[in-house]
Amino acid sequence: MIQFNKINFLLKTMLYHLANRNSQYSETHPQMSTISIVDRVTLIAYDAIKTLVELISFPFRYIGTKFGLRYQFFCYNTIPKNELLRKMDLVYSTAASYHSTKDSMEDLGYNIISPSSINVKDKQLEKKETCFFDPLSGLKVSIFENNNSIIVALGTLNSHKSELSDPKHIKDLYVQMRSSGVTNLLGFKPKIYSQVDEFFSTLILDPHLKGKEITLTGHCFGGSLASYVALKHGKKAFCINSLPLGAGLQQDIGKKRLKTAPEHITQVSIQNDWLTDSYIAKIFDIFLSSIFIKTPGRFGKKTFIPSAFKDSKNSHNRIVSSCKSHLGLINASSKQIASLIEKSK
Repeated sequence: MIQFNKINFLLKTMLYHLANRNSQYSETHPQMSTISIVDRVTLIAYDAIKTLVELISFPFRYIGTKFGLRYQFFCYNTIPKNELLRKMDLVYSTAASYHSTKDSMEDLGYNIISPSSINVKDKQLEKKETCFFDPLSGLKVSIFENNNSIIVALGTLNSHKSELSDPKHIKDLYVQMRSSGVTNLLGFKPKIYSQVDEFFSTLILDPHLKGKEITLTGHCFGGSLASYVALKHGKKAFCINSLPLGAGLQQDIGKKRLKTAPEHITQVSIQNDWLTDSYIAKIFDIFLSSIFIKTPGRFGKKTFIPSAFKDSKNSHNRIVSSCKSHLGLINASSKQIASLIEKSK
């Protein structure tokens, strides 16, 4: 029964993805109601051929291996404490993005760049006080600035709760974002990934960011989005317990860029995390890669941090607490940590 439920969920997810694509047809062709029947048939035929080509080529994205891409299947290196201390601003940014708060980041010397001061092309994105937010896709982006350093923090699953009040909308968006995560793992290319890519392409042209060092951050689903954008644009990223990138997104990024991941992306796994610290999953991953079946992957330099918790759920979610515990600063405030960071420079 459990296996049947899992299969049923995957089938529903795939159907949801296909239905979502079809629902966007009128947006893609807004002129459909005014053009001639011949032209209308031509457009429909063109889309049908495109879909058919995609379906035929779809299985080929699974042919390949992560061997030869400088990919780390196992990670035995604990992130050095002095290095983690200097990166606590990146850790705090993921929490600040989730809760839409700014106090801890201000303690660390960062200001939030107001979304209202930045021009973006994406009309779906609402400009909130502390973040950009799309109530349709769930994309959430917070931008923090400290002198020449910029942190672009991408919200994770459930981070939309702080931006919505309607329980039904919150639930529906959770299901949609979870479906995007699953369809990514199945090899599709969910729209939210192309959306954040297009958003970042516009963002880096803004005067606020020109000439400054940009680092993308994210936790879980947000970490997946951050690593995808970082790989596409050659930017730094700091990702914690991140969702892997599936075969479709890997194909979109390309082998050349994937090989560069260890040079500019740090993937942190908290010990006991249910998503990133499964020994059986890693063995299975190696086996499939050895027979040239492309599997989802977390690309970058991999490190791990001991968890402050025994259970996998808290190990996955409460990342700030685990980082502080590893540093021996479990009771330290963000202001005290800021002081320690300054002294370590």
